[in-house]
Amino acid sequence: MSPTSHLRELDLLRKQVADLTRELRDRDQIFRERTSEIDELQDLRERSNMLRAIVTSTAGETGENYFPTLVCHLSAVLGVQYALVGEIQQSPIRKIRTVAASAGGSLVDNFEYPLMNTPCETALGQSFACFERDVRTVFPLFGRLAQLGVEGYCGVPLRAKGGAVIGLLVLMDTKPLRNTERLKSLMAVIASRAGAELQRRQAEAKLNQQQGHLREAQALAHLGSWDWDINSGIVQWSEELFRIFGYEPGSIVVTYDTFVAAVHRDDRDRVVKAINDALAGGGVYDVECRIVRPHGEIRVIYCRGEVVRGTNDRPDSMSSSVLDITERKQGWEELRPSQDQLRQALHASSTGLWSWNIETNEVVFSEEWKQQLGYEQTEIPDLFESWMMLLHPDDRKGASAYAQRYVNAPEGDYRQAFRMRHKNGAYRWIEARASFVSEVDGRRIRLLGSHTDITDRKQMEQTIRESEERYRTLVELSPSGVFVVCEGRIVYVNRTGTLLMGAQDPQEILDRPTFEFIHPDYHHEVRESVKRLLGGGVSVHSAERVYVRMDGTTIPVQVEAGRIMWDGKPAILGMFADIT
Repeated sequence: MSPTSHLRELDLLRKQVADLTRELRDRDQIFRERTSEIDELQDLRERSNMLRAIVTSTAGETGENYFPTLVCHLSAVLGVQYALVGEIQQSPIRKIRTVAASAGGSLVDNFEYPLMNTPCETALGQSFACFERDVRTVFPLFGRLAQLGVEGYCGVPLRAKGGAVIGLLVLMDTKPLRNTERLKSLMAVIASRAGAELQRRQAEAKLNQQQGHLREAQALAHLGSWDWDINSGIVQWSEELFRIFGYEPGSIVVTYDTFVAAVHRDDRDRVVKAINDALAGGGVYDVECRIVRPHGEIRVIYCRGEVVRGTNDRPDSMSSSVLDITERKQGWEELRPSQDQLRQALHASSTGLWSWNIETNEVVFSEEWKQQLGYEQTEIPDLFESWMMLLHPDDRKGASAYAQRYVNAPEGDYRQAFRMRHKNGAYRWIEARASFVSEVDGRRIRLLGSHTDITDRKQMEQTIRESEERYRTLVELSPSGVFVVCEGRIVYVNRTGTLLMGAQDPQEILDRPTFEFIHPDYHHEVRESVKRLLGGGVSVHSAERVYVRMDGTTIPVQVEAGRIMWDGKPAILGMFADIT
């Protein structure tokens, strides 16, 4: 072989080796990309399974039960030693007070600790804070970490509507944390509902405190109240009303006849007529009468009640306030302390009074009416225009038009809600109620009413609506099928569930019997599972089943189900995924 031909053969061999090397490199790159895609898919599936398990376990829980259920399932599903939810306490020093905490999957007593020099202080200022390992070394002054043997920590802030940070969701483990990106995405989803639930919990606590103040105020003012559900006959008395009638609170079962029987026999017909007139269409009854206590003591009460009507204009219920005015009848000097007590009651219950003479346009606002908006008695003139100027611009036209319509045609109750500007610039929601009172000469030219601050109630209602909307969106976007069964029929199915069952529109599935979509081999097992869930024997059920699609084909699925309430009825919430 000549040197020239040898070189040509060598060059050809080098080219073949280079081509083979390039092909091997390309195949290796494709293999790595496919491996990465498989890993990402597996991670996504694991995230979905974890999220599904947590959402299913907490779906039927609200209020006080939500947070204990959440922390126990977080630690169990995510495999961490500790999980807690805490709310921020502002005084006298900034600290965290837990509302639920679990250790090793079991609930522990709540506790509190100062925020300074803790990882929680860092987490509150970030969207997600994570210390995968050696967190005790980073925060040596926070001794609780050492006591618990904590090695890894991650936390996310819980926010109220508007973005204010009100609490914290924390996971900790005695070993370094793994898959922190997965933890970050899962905790971000969970924190959304947890923040709404925490805000609702705080709003309910504040509302309960106000109701406690109202009970105390009623006791101070000897002001009782009762509610009568006309359809069911159920009557509820406030604690103070029991005392006014001479009973210990809750010591007897009360009915409408209990009230009537206690009225002095000489006043009874007049009182019953006033109530019947209100039920027949008068709307409001206003009467003063005597009552006889069990031991014969006679007291004088002032009663004012109003009727609530349904869509067919039939009376549904009646609410009434009862003021013990015995002492006023005994003399003006003895009445003055009672007036002070009534003023305290109005102040404690955030209620202001007003009077409007529609002939002279003369207006009188009580001291509580002005204090409700942050003003002193002399800072707001008693003028109709004062009310108009304080109304929210968007509510001014509607509120004034309603008032004018009522004056022109005073039928039923005067009742409307609007926003009014507080002295600090914020707007407060106010509910106004009123009715005409008769002058000495019988003319009805003066409207006497009240203003009650309902801002907290409005905010709580808004928070609940937003929480429900977020949860509905989460369910609709879930990669798993979600359904609700009530009284044996499907009353809800999300988009994923619709497609998995071979339908194009949820309406094809809704209101159909559940067992149409379950393979006959599993009917007995499903009936037993439903019976245990609805009977309270288990809270969450997990099983593999075979479902029947719209076209008759079958699909193996993994199902998790739990008991919920749907329109006031017990129901089953289920999540299922194709495990083909």
